[in-house]
Amino acid sequence: FKMAEEFRGYFQTTLKSVEDLEGIIITDRDGVVILEATKSDFPQNLSKSTFLASFGVAREKANKVGYGNNKSVAAFYSGHQVIQLNFYPLVVTLVGNAEANTGVLYSVENDIKGAMKDLIQAIGWE
Repeated sequence: FKMAEEFRGYFQTTLKSVEDLEGIIITDRDGVVILEATKSDFPQNLSKSTFLASFGVAREKANKVGYGNNKSVAAFYSGHQVIQLNFYPLVVTLVGNAEANTGVLYSVENDIKGAMKDLIQAIGWE
């Protein structure tokens, strides 16, 4: 439990440090939420497992048409930018508002690589 709070705190700090970032949600491949750090007014429809599982579907479709395995998917949904990053076996979903700089949102990937590696090890899914 303490470790989960430490990870949540880390991602909450990351959330606060990136302008226009509204949420960081970490899920398994099926969209089951492992950890989330969101602002208080975060829209709940963006944290539903059916929505969060879309990365896996998009990745599979891209692979079938010859694009290979994707590292990330970016979309605009319901007035928000949504970027899903592949940290196998987990997926990180970054949700920014409509004005967010997409490049800045993508730069979060480099900031969280170490923490994601530690989280995957802590869960025992390495």
